Amino acid sequence: MPKVHWLDVPHTSSYRMVIGVIPAEEGSDMLYSTELKSNLYLIARACSRLHLKGRYALQAVRSPQLEVRMVFERAEDAEAVGAIVGLVPPLPVESSFLLDARNSAQLEMIGGPPDLRGAGRQARERAAR
Repeated sequence: MPKVHWLDVPHTSSYRMVIGVIPAEEGSDMLYSTELKSNLYLIARACSRLHLKGRYALQAVRSPQLEVRMVFERAEDAEAVGAIVGLVPPLPVESSFLLDARNSAQLEMIGGPPDLRGAGRQARERAAR
């Protein structure tokens, strides 16, 4: 099923929230924005490749720490994503994991590398000349 808006996922008995917590590092806000965005896209690619059966939504959150929140309509979908990062089923209604280098690598094995085609690629090619 497709990724939908955060409020479009119904709160049923099989509703699950999984939170990926990004480890705090010293740096600028720009670094945090880049880190948050890249982890959000990484999880979106992994969810897309898993061919989840129910609706799901992703949200990047900055308060009080950097998090990528995922909400799933079906518990099986949450468990499929959780299994990649080492969460043991059955998952409670809300669970979390650390989005460290190991878990990011596991997600990238499923989701694949980012698609670098497009305007960003053209800007990099111009800069390389």
